Amino acid sequence: MPVLKDIRKTKEIILPNLKAKVVLFNTLLTGETEQVYEMKGSDMAKARKMLSMLIKEWDLTDETGKVLPHNEENLAKIPLTDLNAMIEATDFVEKKN
Repeated sequence: MPVLKDIRKTKEIILPNLKAKVVLFNTLLTGETEQVYEMKGSDMAKARKMLSMLIKEWDLTDETGKVLPHNEENLAKIPLTDLNAMIEATDFVEKKN
């Protein structure tokens, strides 16, 4: 019998400004997508919510060296160019040939 499992692909990138390593899933699961669609708020808030679920791991730390959670609050502190780099690494952006 077929097994229900997460078959998403991952991609590792280095953020252009912060130089942090980020591992991202290529897409959201159905339930995650529903959470984003049901959200109220700005498109930027929805993008941060989406990215918080797409990030599998990263190496961004606080001043003490503790790895920060990849949540919406911390994503709001990231330069826009780094946020865009993460979005472009997913399947949500049409790739140019």
